[in-house]
Amino acid sequence: MNLQSLLLRFITTGIYIIAFLPLFTYQYSIFPYVFPRTMAFRLIVGICLIIYIVAILYNPKLLPKKSWLFLSIAIFIAVLIASAIFGVDAYRSFFSSIERSEGIITWLYLLGFFTLLIGTIKSADAWKKLFAVVILAGWVQSLYALAQWLNLPFALKTSGERIGGSIGNPSFLAAYLIFIIFIAAYLYSLEKNTLAKTYYAGLVGLDLALLWATQTRGAILAMAFGIILFAVFTLNKKSSKKIKMSAAAILIIICASALFIYANKNSLWMQKIPTISKLASISKNEVSTKNRIIVWGTGIKCLYDRPFLGWGWENFNACFNERFDPKITKDVGSRPWYDRSHNIVIEILSTAGIIGIIFYAMIFALAFYYLWKKRNIIFAILLSVYFLQNLFVFDTLNSYIMLFIILAYIHFQKTEKEDSLPEHNAKPLAKSLKQCILAITFVAAFITSYYFIFRPVMANHLSVVAITRYKTQPGEMLSGFREAFIYSPPNEQELRFILVQYVRDQVSLRGPVQEMVPLVNFATNEMEKSIKAAPYSIQNYLILAELYLSTTNFNSKNIELAENISLKALEKSPRRYQIYSMLGRIKMSQGKFKEGIEYFTQATKLNDEFAEAYWNLGIAYILSGQAELAEESLNTARKLNFDIYAKENIEKILKAYKDSKNLSGAIQYLQDIVARFPNEPLYSDTLADLEKIYKSN
Repeated sequence: MNLQSLLLRFITTGIYIIAFLPLFTYQYSIFPYVFPRTMAFRLIVGICLIIYIVAILYNPKLLPKKSWLFLSIAIFIAVLIASAIFGVDAYRSFFSSIERSEGIITWLYLLGFFTLLIGTIKSADAWKKLFAVVILAGWVQSLYALAQWLNLPFALKTSGERIGGSIGNPSFLAAYLIFIIFIAAYLYSLEKNTLAKTYYAGLVGLDLALLWATQTRGAILAMAFGIILFAVFTLNKKSSKKIKMSAAAILIIICASALFIYANKNSLWMQKIPTISKLASISKNEVSTKNRIIVWGTGIKCLYDRPFLGWGWENFNACFNERFDPKITKDVGSRPWYDRSHNIVIEILSTAGIIGIIFYAMIFALAFYYLWKKRNIIFAILLSVYFLQNLFVFDTLNSYIMLFIILAYIHFQKTEKEDSLPEHNAKPLAKSLKQCILAITFVAAFITSYYFIFRPVMANHLSVVAITRYKTQPGEMLSGFREAFIYSPPNEQELRFILVQYVRDQVSLRGPVQEMVPLVNFATNEMEKSIKAAPYSIQNYLILAELYLSTTNFNSKNIELAENISLKALEKSPRRYQIYSMLGRIKMSQGKFKEGIEYFTQATKLNDEFAEAYWNLGIAYILSGQAELAEESLNTARKLNFDIYAKENIEKILKAYKDSKNLSGAIQYLQDIVARFPNEPLYSDTLADLEKIYKSN
């Protein structure tokens, strides 16, 4: 085996490993289903690109063949870079968040992955081997998801009764399964061996069942549409009578099933089948559907502000906060912090503008054109299904890997019969030039690996160590986070967010002890840096205000700082319920009941159907000694499905009466509670104790 063959084999092995990455998780990481996988992807692609460049230097014929598809992908990424430069937060555009681990950096690695695919997988046999590896990885993923569905003890679920496989999220698993189903179907169509056909058909059948078990409505409906498309195409091409009858039967079954579900959507038995229940519940009045429509509407409005290049890739959260629609706060405990529009078209329009959507559309237009010329109907339908389900969710690295494999195969089909570079054009480079290119390559590889892989991994690891190993040692935790933040700039807000949450909880648990002061000061300073670095992230303002509010015993000025930071948040997002709630709490803590009630009242005016706003207003009225108004607000909250009689909520109301020193109000309230819960001794005993105190006074 010569050196070139060895290098190519190494690259191919790297590509095969990438096909298995959706199976990779690392539990000792923040966001273990996302971050480790992305770092591993970057590392493998980076190493393979270095080897590929070395191989090209010795054989220029290994350069990838040109195509408009390749060019359109590169131009789209260039548009994303332009959107970042002219957007509101360039750092977020490039580096994303730990939770998503995407950003333009990952897109550049995906472009590198695409280049490796089209530069090294250059024969039909090589592509068939790669698809076989993808299918093998699909089998492993599917069997693990099946184990989750069967509730086997080793297969842990992360989404309740829904399955997420090792990908962790049912919606993201559904997107991955769609690719596996169609790749398996494509290989089935190429095979003549009965055993091989059974192997692929078995995976298609299993994954269709697993797709159903994810309960992901967008993906299920998109797949149903894809099956209908395939059946219609089969009916219109030259096929045997048996095949056409099968296609017609599939059409009838799907249409009849849809009509049956619609006709019986209110039946009790349907509610017992989760996926059917979810499909039957689709309507414009459903909370989930309403919220999704509100988010889409907000995204479209964001386009008006920045029509050409949008707000910057990954910056949907910024435009969403600025144009926040309070009607989205429907459920009790609603915390709508959308960083994605859950619709690929609106996502690109709002973050990369009209220019971005044009070049994104060009990628798919060219892909469909090339597939049509090759009569590759299966992959054409695959891209249609993928695009349709992406109108209700968003991509992750798992689906991006699969998409770029398919796009690279389309490029191969387009260019496979084109002649390679003529020998007289493939002139060997001078030794000095080769050495210069190699030096530049290794320097670039070192720099990118350090900033895009090593530093994020170290920051993540050290933060996990600080949280787990030093959970009860504030001094050691401070040292741990100091070290983590050496590798993590203030723009990476999530690690600071985690730190502040821990500090707030520890302050609540320990009280104003001296050993917590350095950690409190460090957390506030770091979050202030994050707010300065990312002024559009409203969550940062509120978590810092929460920390200030919980540490007033450390520093009396913190209450003013909490108010100031909340008012800054209000300037950025004047229609967010949470900010008014925070300001209301601050004013109540200051004893300024009238101003606090005004803020809580304003929250109810933003959305008069949001139960929690009335609950907070009711508590404020109790604290201010206005029992009748409190009862009115609490009853409104109850009518809006807020469980005011839950044990923890009863305790909160009693605490409010205690804090307001309204003994008679507490007794009257407990009398009602005892009447409602006559068999609960805790309430009757508490009532008896309070009545004794009242009589003694």
